Amino acid sequence: MEVLVWPDGVTKMDTTVLASGNMTTIPAGVYHKFHALEDTVCLEIYESAEIEEDIARRTVGGNE
Repeated sequence: MEVLVWPDGVTKMDTTVLASGNMTTIPAGVYHKFHALEDTVCLEIYESAEIEEDIARRTVGGNE
């Protein structure tokens, strides 16, 4: 699985490729996207925190 992260929220993109059994942590509020490179089972765990607004979702790039 490929994990794409935009630490600055706009232009700079970091890519991490995870193999079976690997994990990564993405801080709350950081824009990110997952891309399965093969058949994949992924467990995504969110930190629970009281917030005033819901998660903001947006499209980054072409047809994504």
